[in-house]
Amino acid sequence: ISIVDPEIVGNMNLIPGGFTAEYGDRSSGVLEIDTLEPEGINTMVGMSFSAFQVNSSGVFDDDKGYWLISGRRGFMDVVMKLAGAEEDGEKETIRFWDGFGKIGYRLTPNNELIFGFLAADDSMDLEENEPNEILDLESSYGNSYAWLKHKCIATEKLLFETTVYAGRVDDTRTIHSEEFGDISDVKDDRKVDIFGAKQDWSWDVSNRHYLKMGWEYRRYKADYDYMNAFDFENSIPDDRFLPPQGNREYQGQYSESQYSAYLSDQIRLLDKLSAEIGARFDHYSVSDENVIGPR
Repeated sequence: ISIVDPEIVGNMNLIPGGFTAEYGDRSSGVLEIDTLEPEGINTMVGMSFSAFQVNSSGVFDDDKGYWLISGRRGFMDVVMKLAGAEEDGEKETIRFWDGFGKIGYRLTPNNELIFGFLAADDSMDLEENEPNEILDLESSYGNSYAWLKHKCIATEKLLFETTVYAGRVDDTRTIHSEEFGDISDVKDDRKVDIFGAKQDWSWDVSNRHYLKMGWEYRRYKADYDYMNAFDFENSIPDDRFLPPQGNREYQGQYSESQYSAYLSDQIRLLDKLSAEIGARFDHYSVSDENVIGPR
């Protein structure tokens, strides 16, 4: 959740366990985050010891449309440089940024279209050039998501939402080390692409009866590119250390599709007591497995 600016959060709900059928295929926990609803035009610019941030929100076309954007950029690299982190032949650079944006427009009183995106990246570069010792380390992790949502109020008691989304997660690590004549290289690149579509229906049957159902299609594609090369030259064998490892290279691509559907029924037994029962179906193509579970 650190890639979402707290200044734009309107509501946050943590579900640590006992998921309903809507989130039945998750593990560990579910965190729901709703952003603020723009009212008027507001812009904020701020700066802390480690980051610069700006966010803006507003409405247009007689309140039919609205926008909300946020961006942050860390300058730990500047702070560490001023603190002398590049002395004695060493250089350490840490950078991070994140951005969020959404724009919505009410096509009719009962139809609304929303486009949004969320992106973030952090990286670290470490260089050491002391005599007879060289170490170059580059590590970065980034992710980006975009979605298009359509909200429709079909009747006074029936609402449905349709969402199409895509995303990418990148993880890169590169290490180069030379110490006393030895050489070691490591390269680790990972990339995951996500694409999906979902639809959720909500039916307010009565004051004490609420029905929710939906379906989702999700597809993953992962690329792996790994290589290491160790060349430890030692004219005198030393049994105290493990022998050097040889060259290793691996490249692979994997894909998976997931199909899901759920039905959930919430009944309010008392004014302050409610019960929910539901069922969920999931199909995983990578293992050709069907999972049906009551919730």
